[in-house]
Amino acid sequence: GGHAENRFDLDAGVIGVAGPVRVGAVMRNVRGMTFGGGAFTLPRQTRVGAALDIAKTLTIAVDADTGTYATASGDRRVIATGAEQWLWARRIGIRGGARFNRVGAMERVATAGASVAMRKGVYVEGQVVRGGAAVEHGWGLGARVTF
Repeated sequence: GGHAENRFDLDAGVIGVAGPVRVGAVMRNVRGMTFGGGAFTLPRQTRVGAALDIAKTLTIAVDADTGTYATASGDRRVIATGAEQWLWARRIGIRGGARFNRVGAMERVATAGASVAMRKGVYVEGQVVRGGAAVEHGWGLGARVTF
């Protein structure tokens, strides 16, 4: 039974590919919307990243926030890195990564996951996240269809 507001915002991204190298950038909440008469603002977030494909089965990547933004659990400016390796003719993929908040609570998070190709373009996937704030701990299972 409270007052509700609807607003339009925009997320935008760009990616460039040159051989095995991909470089990209994304901006979320481009308009920086304010709600509740200024009581709550969605912060603009900009992130840049790069990935390198090695031998068509291994990918390493790094990305970073370009500035600090406020969240309900404190300020954040994150840098993350990870790798993904595909095995047995791309039937099984394993990945791991780490994420570091460079401001506020300075949390460190580790991630791990795997994908299994049930058939071409159909995957069952799982992941686990540990470290950092308790709200970041978790696991998940899912299915993905690609074309």
